[in-house]
Amino acid sequence: MGMGAYSRNPHVETYRCDDTSRQLLDRLLSNGFGFGCRDLFSERVLHSWGYADTVLTGCPAWYDLQFVESTDFVTPPPSTPQHIVVSDPADIYNKEYARHLIVLLRNMFPQARISFVFHAGWEADEFTNDLKARLCCELRDWLRDQGIQTQNAAYSTEGFSIYDTCDVHIGFRVHAHLYALSQRRPSILIEEDGRGFGANEALGIPHVPIWPETLFHDYVQKVLKRFCGRPPVLSTHQIESFLGAIQTRIAEELDSGYASAQRAFEAMAATYLSMREHIGRLEACSGARAS
Repeated sequence: MGMGAYSRNPHVETYRCDDTSRQLLDRLLSNGFGFGCRDLFSERVLHSWGYADTVLTGCPAWYDLQFVESTDFVTPPPSTPQHIVVSDPADIYNKEYARHLIVLLRNMFPQARISFVFHAGWEADEFTNDLKARLCCELRDWLRDQGIQTQNAAYSTEGFSIYDTCDVHIGFRVHAHLYALSQRRPSILIEEDGRGFGANEALGIPHVPIWPETLFHDYVQKVLKRFCGRPPVLSTHQIESFLGAIQTRIAEELDSGYASAQRAFEAMAATYLSMREHIGRLEACSGARAS
């Protein structure tokens, strides 16, 4: 059984196990399956609920059988990136961080081509309400005014092919990050929530978080979004703190030859072995039950 926690922050205490969830977990445990966990955060949540039979199997999104046993780059990354692909915020209310990121990248790498991918597109649909679509369009139009190529990756997996052409991914989408790493390419993730935190923690990658610092700040932000309907205005401190953190991460990666990405490749190869063992355990339990 694969388990993954989702939260706006990495605080385990925000998770509560209701009776229905506990019944399901107890039944799975009684079947002898145990719990394969996407990340260490998910393990801590289960442990806090009293479920200790866990194993870190990693996220399926970071496995590509073509590269899973490789611990090196598919191609040596250049000392200065020539093509940078930026993924959009999963929470469009963080669009001002994206704008500041683009300005920073332009200043750091004036000769680089920068592409920007909207994973859920910019049109209103069953997953994106009118307000969020309008905010996406505002960001898209601003990017185009800056001469940035924009790509709508919604409704098809074909949009992910752009990550196969980049020197480095720098952005907000967890699955863009994991996909780039699964293809053995450099990636830097800006963490919007506990999923990004958990993935980077499991892969040994330094954090660049932008979630609210405390549960109180998280609550205030939710209230502002609900009643104001617009992204919160970032303070000078928030902007400077974010830009300082991401600039430091980029410089560290360039100076080290993307050392954290190579550590991630090694972690992926290791958890792949754990995942295979866990699947074997599930198959054995299923076979025993069937007989």
